[in-house]
Amino acid sequence: MQFIVQQTDMDRIFVARPVAAHALAVSLPTLDKLIRDGRIEIARAGKRVLVKKDSLERLADTDS
Repeated sequence: MQFIVQQTDMDRIFVARPVAAHALAVSLPTLDKLIRDGRIEIARAGKRVLVKKDSLERLADTDS
C-alpha cells in the first residue's frame, strides 16, 4: 500500500494524527482505537500525539 501524503510528510519520522488517519483512510476515532490496541506506535510532544510513520507502514503491509 502506498501512502498519498505531501512530500514534506514523507521525510518525517512522526506524523500528526490527522495525517496518519488520512494515510490509512480511517477516521480519527478508528486511529485512536488502533493506538489504544497497541497496533500503532506513538510519541507525545506536550499534549500532541504523534504517530510513528514506520508503524503505519507495518500496519498497512499486514492489512493488505
